Amino acid sequence: MLTWHIDMHVHFYGCYNYARWVKAISQNLARGSGKGGEVYAVVLTEGLNCDYFSKISNGIVKAEEVSMTVIDEPAGKSLKLCHKGEPPFFLFPGRQVCTKEKIEIIGWLISEQIPSGRPAEEVIQMILEKGGFPAINWAPGKWIFKRGRIIKQLIDKFEKKPIFICDTAIRPSSGMIDMPVLMRYAQQRGIPVAAGSDPFPIYGEERRAGCYKSRLKGKLDEKKPTSSLAAILASCRRDIENIGVRNSWFLTFVLLFRLSLVKCLRSID
Repeated sequence: MLTWHIDMHVHFYGCYNYARWVKAISQNLARGSGKGGEVYAVVLTEGLNCDYFSKISNGIVKAEEVSMTVIDEPAGKSLKLCHKGEPPFFLFPGRQVCTKEKIEIIGWLISEQIPSGRPAEEVIQMILEKGGFPAINWAPGKWIFKRGRIIKQLIDKFEKKPIFICDTAIRPSSGMIDMPVLMRYAQQRGIPVAAGSDPFPIYGEERRAGCYKSRLKGKLDEKKPTSSLAAILASCRRDIENIGVRNSWFLTFVLLFRLSLVKCLRSID
């Protein structure tokens, strides 16, 4: 049995330096790991009309310092990336969808695009039908009031399905109650809480990729990594340990301010 260190919510944006992104993922995933029997991986969760997974696999996005192996299998395509001098990791495809209710749903191990604006229940069902693994993603301000009640309903409706909650590094760390009520509720219902770094589309944020991750136990077939991860996700319910670093309140505020400033400047252009 191997130990997987996997960031379940990674992004790549055009403002990122690709080589720096790959190197940061390798270093961040390896931080805090053991000295053997480790598997490193990330899921690239992409929004509508965004397909960097294909651009990387086709060599459109590349760097001299980074080697790549494409692994095609019936369960889906994955990539094995390695920055010179750093440990290799697997890159798996995924999707991120903003639903009608403005809730973020992630689909792990799927590459097909899913339209935004659909009801959350429908999005989750679509991901399941495509053979993926849906996760309700934490996002600032989207887990309270009316949307909080909707998330509770989703947890109740899909608790018997292979569904997850995805915590992110942008949820500020706290010395008090460190897990939102709905996350604890999901865990009580047998729904696992995984972790992801969820870096912002800001230059330099690629260094944070891989900083917050999940640790799972499972097997690896080097020729079928997608099948290996799917088997782990299908069988795990409570045995996920989340490790790494989440943002401070101050850093989250600064990043959100920078992001709003970037969006404002783009709208002026």
